[in-house]
Amino acid sequence: SLVPESCFSNLLATDESFEVPIELIQSRDYRMSLGSTYAYKVHVKFLDKTTGVLVYDNTLNDTVQVFEFQMFDNRMVRAIVSLPHEHGKKVLGGLTEKPKRYCVGIKIESMITRK
Repeated sequence: SLVPESCFSNLLATDESFEVPIELIQSRDYRMSLGSTYAYKVHVKFLDKTTGVLVYDNTLNDTVQVFEFQMFDNRMVRAIVSLPHEHGKKVLGGLTEKPKRYCVGIKIESMITRK
């Protein structure tokens, strides 16, 4: 699982996703950044690891790519990162076109809040 101030990257096609377990600690402020070589914005969802409840979905917030948040309790989440599925697979005769892959990265950093 990721600890605060970590990054992870992967090669994804538009119909794939990857999952990253993250431990978020109470009373800490975090900044998460998403990046890609794809022309569209990256999608991310946080699901509670034990209950499966949706904690955050950036598609509900105009697919924001850099966001900051604070944790009110310790929580293990699964970050599910994907690219928007814009085009279907092309079938030429009996062959299916190999999907293009794009580099996708996720970075989480713990921030210090001044009092």
